[in-house]
Amino acid sequence: VDELVSHFEYDGAVDVPAEGRRASGQGEVKRLLTALFADNEVGTIEVDSDGASVLLSLRDSTDRRRTLRLLATGRGGASRGGGARHGPKIAEVVVHELLDGPA
Repeated sequence: VDELVSHFEYDGAVDVPAEGRRASGQGEVKRLLTALFADNEVGTIEVDSDGASVLLSLRDSTDRRRTLRLLATGRGGASRGGGARHGPKIAEVVVHELLDGPA
C-alpha cells in the first residue's frame, strides 16, 4: 500500500460513491486502501477492457464476492494505455462496485 500511495499527489483522493466514503490526502488514502486490502481477500486484479481502469475481485469477511472498478485520473484526465504509468501522479481514484460482473 505504501508503494501505491506514493503514486498519489499529496492531496490525492479515493472516492467510493456507493459507500459514501471519500479519503483525501495521502494519509487518509493509505488508511482506506489498507482497509480495502486487509479486510478483504483479493482474488484477481486485471486491466479492464477499456484500458483505463482496473478490475479488482474481492471476497469479504462474510464470504460475499465483490468486483470493483477503479479508475485513476491525473490533473489531465483519465489514464490511458498499457504498460507502466508515467507522467503526473494520481489525483483521484474513483471506485465503483459492479453489480453484474466477474467475481
